[in-house]
Formats: sequence, structure tokens, C-alpha cells
Amino acid sequence: MPVRDIDLRELLKVFTAFLIVQFLGFLMMLLVYNNASYSVLSSVSYGQSNILYSISIFVSELIIAVIILLLLIRFLHGAWLYYFMEGAILLLTLTVFFGVIISSFLGEAYLFAAGYLLPYVYIIALAISIGFIIAKHKINSIILRNFIVIMTSVGLGLLIGIYFGFFFSLIFLVIMAVYDYVSVFITKHMVALAEGSFRYNLAMMLYFSETKALDKSSVDKRTLNEIDKDLKKNKEFYKSFKSISNKLNLSSSYVPLVSAVGLGNGDLALPLSVVVASVKYSNNFILPLTLIAGGALGLALTFYLLYRYRRPLPAIPPLSIGILFAFSLYILLNIK
Repeated sequence: MPVRDIDLRELLKVFTAFLIVQFLGFLMMLLVYNNASYSVLSSVSYGQSNILYSISIFVSELIIAVIILLLLIRFLHGAWLYYFMEGAILLLTLTVFFGVIISSFLGEAYLFAAGYLLPYVYIIALAISIGFIIAKHKINSIILRNFIVIMTSVGLGLLIGIYFGFFFSLIFLVIMAVYDYVSVFITKHMVALAEGSFRYNLAMMLYFSETKALDKSSVDKRTLNEIDKDLKKNKEFYKSFKSISNKLNLSSSYVPLVSAVGLGNGDLALPLSVVVASVKYSNNFILPLTLIAGGALGLALTFYLLYRYRRPLPAIPPLSIGILFAFSLYILLNIK
């Protein structure tokens, strides 16, 4: 991947998209909640009744999944691995997203809370999802990719939040914060996935970028060496930059510097899952909106650290800190 810079405009775009995911998911949960009886909603949060068992099962599954993922990344290479992971995630989460929307128009969104979609609703949602997946691979559009990322993140957040319940979602967020830290700084496989997402234009990361043409005289020697190494690895990017440079009549003294900021599906969906679960837990709007504000605060902390250190950072730890702070504030103030 070409050497990156960080521009405040990209940060603002990602921040706005994060808020869109949180509020859209919250509104869609209200569609489910308003159409469902309390007994139906109470019957689906299996994480509440036996939370220690649920957590142990999920952590075990997570460890197994990470080991498999590390082995695949270590021994298998090529675009097919990334496309397979993308396809599986998109098919599940987009079907949930469109299933909830279609069910809400039919006045039957409560069925999703009970873990069920009408057969014809499921078929229609599945068909629309497949259509978006095909369109995404046929049309090389950043806007379409980011739009799909937003929908998949909402679908995943709804899935986790509704079925796991509030406290399980909150604890799961903390567990994933630890996992995110390990996967970025220790095993580094999350960095590899992010690189693959960028390279193959996968809808597994919300991504905004722009390429700047800088005169070599304005760039330090270390950065120039990094740019030169990256251009040798990314020949297609280099050809694209040279083509644009020729059209703009830029001299060969100019080099590309990519300004880019990305946020993974999990970084968007996991905070949303807590917001979604809080709708039933609190039975009011104040806690969900407080948690959204806490998530926004956590993301602002993430961006501050990113802007300062300018290296790949895990987003879930700061997000979880912001959400836990917001929930603690809600409890301390005894807001009803």
C-alpha cells in the first residue's frame, strides 16, 4: 500500500459515516421494538439467562476462528481468500439488513426479534444482497463499497445486539477490544486483513482516501524511500499515478502521497450492537443516545491517537472506553 498521510477531511468523513451507522441501526431497532411484544423480545436474548456460559462458548469460538484465520493468512495467499471472507460476511449481514427493512414495511419486523423471517421475505432479502455483491464486484466504485460497508455494519450490529442482550453485548465489546489490540500489535493479522481489503477493494472496511502529488523537494528522505518501496510493490497504483500525472503535465519530480483513513466493519458494528441491545434494556431513548455519544467520544480519541502516531491502531479499545464511560455516567446520574 502506498505511504499514507492523514488528512482531517478523511477523519471527518469516517466520523460522519460512524454516526450514520449508529443512528440508522438505532432507528431500525426501533422498528423491530415497536412491532414486538416484550415477551418476544425477552425470549431472544440468550446471553442474559446464562451469561457466563454464553461468554465461554463465544470466546472459545473466537479463539478457534482466529487460529484458522491466522493459518489461512500464513499458508494461503491470493485474492480468493479475501473474496471468500467478504462474500460470507456480506451475504449474512446484508440479508439481515434488508430482511428487517422489508419486514418493517409489512408490519412484521417483530418476527426478526424472534429469530425468524418469512420465507418470501428471506428470499427477497437474499436476492437483493446477492445483487449488491455482484454490483460491487462489477462496478469499481468507492461510494458503492462504502455504502455496502454501512449496510453490513448495521446488519451485523442488529444481529448481535438483538440476540445477545445488553450485558453480553457490552462484555463482548470489551473482549473484542482485547482481541483488537492483540491482532493489531502482536499477531498483526488485522493489519494484513486491512491491507488485503485495500488491495482488493473489499467491503470489509469503510475507507476514504485521496492521493496528493508532492514535489520531491518538499518530502524528507525517509518518506521518499518508503514511497519508492511502496511504488515498486504496487505497480498498478504507480501506473495509475503516472497516467494522471501525464494528463496534468506534472514533471517526474512529483511523487504520490496517499491520505487515507479506514474503519473496519467490526469497529462500526460492535458499538452499534450495544446501542441496539440498550433499547430493550432501558426501554427509553436516553441510554441508546448516551451510548452513541460515548462511541463518538471514543472514536474521537482514536482519531487523536491516529493523527499523533500515524500508524495502524485498533479502534475498538478507545470505542469501548467511550461506551463504558457513557454507561457509567448514565448509571451514576440515575437517568430514567
